[in-house]
Amino acid sequence: MKKSFTILLAAIFLVACQSETKLETEQYSAEKTVYLTEQHTDSLHMSFEIEMPTMLEVDSVLPIIQHNLLLNLLGENYADMETPEAIANYMSVYETEYLSNNTQMRQEMIDNGDEDILPAFCEEQILSGRVLSVVSGIMSYSMEQYVYTGGAHGISNRFYFNYCLKTGKLLHDSDLFADDATEILMQLLREQLVAQTDELQQVDELYTSYYYVDRIVPNNNFYLSEEGITYVFNPYEIAPYAYGATEIFIPKAQLRPILVAGCPLWK
Repeated sequence: MKKSFTILLAAIFLVACQSETKLETEQYSAEKTVYLTEQHTDSLHMSFEIEMPTMLEVDSVLPIIQHNLLLNLLGENYADMETPEAIANYMSVYETEYLSNNTQMRQEMIDNGDEDILPAFCEEQILSGRVLSVVSGIMSYSMEQYVYTGGAHGISNRFYFNYCLKTGKLLHDSDLFADDATEILMQLLREQLVAQTDELQQVDELYTSYYYVDRIVPNNNFYLSEEGITYVFNPYEIAPYAYGATEIFIPKAQLRPILVAGCPLWK
């Protein structure tokens, strides 16, 4: 069994200053290909690019955000490691599982006389994490993941995490919007989806479209900009796979009236 791989860990120094918020980050990259057999017909390919905050205005907040980011990016087993170590260990575990599971399955098929109809034991995992913005002391972080484990196609998902840079708290809808704002947000999401979709003219048409209207609700998967908030719904979440991911942007002017009292956003 032959393995061929290369790993590169690169640190890139970045600085972002906005609204007196200091944020420095480093970017780590790693790529590896593992072959199941000497014929190189089956393989696992992994590619990771993770941007990690390395300096903040409040020192005590940094380890809180780093821990939570690794928890969401790679899982609980890697959350307490340094980023390069976490990536290397994650890839090692994934490689071991790939070789163990597929070698056994492949051999069983050969033993059963199915060698002529062996499937392609190919898998792929691509992970990207980066800082998108800092708005009113809140950092929006993007995680994009593509996973292929066989079949007709892989699946791509995007998840967003929003942190208060003063406390390190991971913010949810309920931290930004008033308790009675859910219904208003639902209506805004549906109105904005219609406004951003050429084939739709009014909200009622959503009920005869391919969208799953009852699922178009605040989902905590959003990122912030100076212009407003963008909610992201992954494939299958509010529409069939063919629709891909759906982004719904809501301008800040429509959100200001339902913000939690004292919320600093867009002031």
